Amino acid sequence: MKLVPANFLSMSAFIRNSTKSLPLVCQVTFILLVAFAFYAVTPIQGQTSPATRTHPAISGDLVELLKFVGQTFDTSVLAEISQPFPTGLRIPDGQDTADEVMDLLVQQSAGYAWQRHGNVMWIYNPDVTRSSGDFLNLRRKFARLPDSLARLRLHLPMEVSVAEGKGGGVVTGIASKELEESKLTPMTLNDVSIRDVLFQAADQVKLLCLFIFPNSNPTPADQDETFSNWYLIPNKSLMEPLGARSVPAKHNFGSGRER
Repeated sequence: MKLVPANFLSMSAFIRNSTKSLPLVCQVTFILLVAFAFYAVTPIQGQTSPATRTHPAISGDLVELLKFVGQTFDTSVLAEISQPFPTGLRIPDGQDTADEVMDLLVQQSAGYAWQRHGNVMWIYNPDVTRSSGDFLNLRRKFARLPDSLARLRLHLPMEVSVAEGKGGGVVTGIASKELEESKLTPMTLNDVSIRDVLFQAADQVKLLCLFIFPNSNPTPADQDETFSNWYLIPNKSLMEPLGARSVPAKHNFGSGRER
């Protein structure tokens, strides 16, 4: 294996010419600084970034490919998408980072954008996030992050209801055993949006959090339908075939109550 870069001799000549008129101590300092900078930006042969993954080609709709991103790169994804969501997307095989794959997805998904929020990849339809029906924009002076994804699944509709000024009501429902195993560090969050609560959860547990809005301009009247199309899935449970055309089975949530 070649341990010395091909342009190492050129670098050595550059150092000699640049330092020959300097005092010895300055020459040594300059050499160390240049050498450090050179090796910091020169990859070792055969080495790839830890964030880079070798992956197969895949085609499908946006939901399928978001699951693919979560599985392949073991990263959290928060998605706010609308019906009908983009189809016929394709990721060629290769070595890429999660950011590069998400860039490619957005390029093929007209009207969508994405950005990083800490360790979470957030992909969204800007028309949805600007609408009156995107309840993730609602803010809470104090919001509680519970101790598991199962409790978050039950608790979030209550937080939305309180943010709307309707009161919290009673949280009922059967906690999912699968989500109960995904533990969170409970905490109180100050002056946050509902979306911020989800970002905090997704920063603690690798997951896909997917909201499918009924259209690109939802209203508050669409809230129950959107909650019925909310999918909260730990990455370790993204086991459905990636070629499947449908999203996971609905959990039938709405206004804080599981039916």
